[in-house]
Amino acid sequence: PLTLMTAPAVAVHGSYAEHLQPILAGGLSKMRRNHIHLAKGLLGEADVISGMRGNCELFIWVDVREAIRSGYNFVESTNGVILCDGRDGDGVLPPKFFSVVIELCGGLTLHPAQVRLLERLFAGCSRVAVTKLHGGFSGSLVRPVSLFLSFASHSVSPA
Repeated sequence: PLTLMTAPAVAVHGSYAEHLQPILAGGLSKMRRNHIHLAKGLLGEADVISGMRGNCELFIWVDVREAIRSGYNFVESTNGVILCDGRDGDGVLPPKFFSVVIELCGGLTLHPAQVRLLERLFAGCSRVAVTKLHGGFSGSLVRPVSLFLSFASHSVSPA
C-alpha cells in the first residue's frame, strides 16, 4: 500500500463529459473493475505511460494524501497506475477528495503542460470549464464553475 511518504500528493482520473454530474454527486467509482484507476500525471509527461485514455474530456485531480489520512487505500501497479479500492473496499472515492475538476468543452484538446497549468492554478478550489472560442488554448475561455469548500462534501457557487 502507498503511505503518506510514498504516495503522490495528487493523482488524476480521466473521464468524459457525460459522466461529470454522477462523478460530482457521488465521487469516483470502480464501476465493473476491481479498483478506481488514477494516473500520477498526464499522458506525455515524464514517466507516465498509463492510467487514462488519451481522449479524456474531464481531468479529476484527487488529493491522494488527504484520502489516505481518511482511511482510503491506494497501491501502485507495476505499470505506474495508482489504484484505489475505496474505503474498506467499497469502490468509491468521494468528491470531497477532489482537488480540482477540469472539463474541456466544445471538442477542445490541450497539451499536458496546459492541463497541468490549470491544475496548479485552480488546485483546491474549483471545478473549471475550458471552452474553445477560437484557435487553441490562447483562444479559450477558462472559468471556474463552482468552488469547493476545503474537503467539504458540498460546493458553493461563485457570486
